[in-house]
Amino acid sequence: MPPVPRPGERRPATYLRVWPCPPEHRHLRTAWDVMGDYDAATVADAAFAGLPWAYADLPAGDPVRTGAPEVVHHLRKVLADRDSPARVLHSGVARGNRGSRRLEWLTDGTCDRVTARITADDLPPGRYESDPRACAPGLVADVTATLDLPEDAATLYPQLLLLPVPSDRNVRRWNAWTPARHKAAAAELVARGLVVEERRARAGRTLCLPGPWAHAKKPLPPMECWKAPLTRAELSADGSQVEAFDLLPGTLPELFTEAWRLVGRGRGRRH
Repeated sequence: MPPVPRPGERRPATYLRVWPCPPEHRHLRTAWDVMGDYDAATVADAAFAGLPWAYADLPAGDPVRTGAPEVVHHLRKVLADRDSPARVLHSGVARGNRGSRRLEWLTDGTCDRVTARITADDLPPGRYESDPRACAPGLVADVTATLDLPEDAATLYPQLLLLPVPSDRNVRRWNAWTPARHKAAAAELVARGLVVEERRARAGRTLCLPGPWAHAKKPLPPMECWKAPLTRAELSADGSQVEAFDLLPGTLPELFTEAWRLVGRGRGRRH
C-alpha cells in the first residue's frame, strides 16, 4: 500500500501508482510503482544513448559492452507486454520526435545487426568497432590500394568520413596510436588534399573534411554536413546546426563501407 500522508501533508505530485502490477513484481515495490512519463523518458534516454556507446565506444571484452544485448532483450520484453510497466515505458520510448526513430531502430533489423556484432566476438579483446582495421579490414585494404596511402592514413580517413566524434583523443584510443603516429597519418591525408587542417569549436580535432560544417550545442556533436545522411543526424534548415542525433542507422562496418562508396572510391573530394 502507498504511504498515508500525515494530517496537512500533501501527497507528492510525482507519485503514481500503476495498476495492475505484474505478478512478478507484486511481492515488493519497484520503480514501476512510482514511475511517471518523465521517469520513463529518462530510462529510455539512458538506454538509447548507452546502447550505441557500448557498441562503438567500448572495447571488445568490456563487460558493459558484452551485456548490451541483454539490455535490448529486457527492453523489448517490457515493451511487448500489455501491463502498466509496458505502457509507461512505451510512453518514454515513443516520446517526442525521436520516438518513431527509436521504435524503428528496435524493430527494423538495425538493432539486431548491432547486437549480433557484439555477440559474434569478431573483434579481438581490447579492439574497438570504431577502428576500421578491426571491423572492416578489407575496406582499409581497398582504401590503401585505391588512394596509394599507408595503412594508418587509410584507417584514419574512413573514421573522418563517418564517425560523429573522431576527436584526437578518441582516435588515439580506438586505434592504440601515440600522438606521433596519429600526426604522421594526418599529415598524409593533408598532403593529399583529402582533409583540411583547422580548429573548429567543440570538435576536439584539427582534421576535418572539406566542405560545410554544422555547429552544435551540448550534448550534440558538431560535424561535417556530409555526415548527416550517413549518421541520420538532423540539421537545421540552413544546415548550420545539428539539431538531433541519436542512433546510427547501421553497424559500423556497413556505414564505413557506405561512406567509402559515396566518396566515389577516391575519385575527387565530394564531401
